[in-house]
Amino acid sequence: MKRRSILLYAVLAALPAGVSAASPAAQAAEAAQAFLDREIANLPGRVDITVGEVDPRLTLAPCDRIEPFLPTGARLWGKGFLGLKCATGAAWRVTIPVDVRVYASVPVANRALRAGEPVGLQDVETKEIEVSAHAPGLLADIRAAEGRVLARPVAAGAPIRADQFKNPVAIAAGDPVRVVLTGRGFDISLDGKALSAGAVGDNLRVQLGTGRTVGGILRTGRVVEVPL
Repeated sequence: MKRRSILLYAVLAALPAGVSAASPAAQAAEAAQAFLDREIANLPGRVDITVGEVDPRLTLAPCDRIEPFLPTGARLWGKGFLGLKCATGAAWRVTIPVDVRVYASVPVANRALRAGEPVGLQDVETKEIEVSAHAPGLLADIRAAEGRVLARPVAAGAPIRADQFKNPVAIAAGDPVRVVLTGRGFDISLDGKALSAGAVGDNLRVQLGTGRTVGGILRTGRVVEVPL
């Protein structure tokens, strides 16, 4: 079962003496908690959220309905801000700091991995880390990288990212290829020779039997597709 905890520094129990549970600050805390409960429901793994308080120097007018919102460009991932606005009864808008920490089990390298080598189950171990401390793109399952090789080295203990992989070299310079010239409603197939090494999906320059040089996309089966 996933464990989620929200630490609210503006919750009712933390309100200063004499502050009513119906005060705008208390209402803001309740609205923030309800919003966060909904928003984190689909986050993976274990989620810990720390929510700051409304600036105590502000005097908020009574409000009938408070609406939380995410400021433009913000997301509930790592350190950020949550907006709160009075939608009915007043016209104030404030932001409070939030720190969303997401922990999940992901594959990490069990040794230093070299560029150009494939990575399989034998090269990783599963470890719980704070995934919110990393940019999006961490692999949840190393099998998603099957058939690809590392584009750059990965240190031992580092999590594995999807953008660290590339397709393996499929063609060497001088290898024969089949060049398919494609146009609207037709295609022409010719023999050619690769002028450089390349992986599937790469742009590749090839020389035709006539001596003409063209560029296209390397596909599987040593086919270079050249749109006209």
